[in-house]
Amino acid sequence: MKLPLRDFADVVTALKEPLKAGEHETRQAARMSVSAKIDIHLLENGKSGRCYSALTRDISLTGIGLLQSVALPPDQELILCLPRPSRVPLFVQAVSKQCRALADGLLAVGVEYTRLADEALAAHLIKNAQEQHAKIQRSVLG
Repeated sequence: MKLPLRDFADVVTALKEPLKAGEHETRQAARMSVSAKIDIHLLENGKSGRCYSALTRDISLTGIGLLQSVALPPDQELILCLPRPSRVPLFVQAVSKQCRALADGLLAVGVEYTRLADEALAAHLIKNAQEQHAKIQRSVLG
């Protein structure tokens, strides 16, 4: 699956100004180096499970490279929460393609997009994030 060009442009703009792709790029889609924090939701039996944050390494129309501490098996289904300026995040379903250790506790994960998350799932994830934010705010502020 390829992200729609407008959505891809919004995501890249929100993450960081794109840099030149490497001279020896052999992937199907050129990658742009970006480094930003995004939220990842693991899918378990088609439902959102564990949520964690990862750092982006690069992004393309067909996938994204991540730096994270969570090991993923091949073909692990997940949802990426990709930011967009002045709009709700873009929720993209994806699968892990590779996971390799870079250093103690730091993994490089290659992810391929499969489809845009349906609106009901996206709304559910947004609602959960708002509830978590409110819960943290209540615990801190009393």
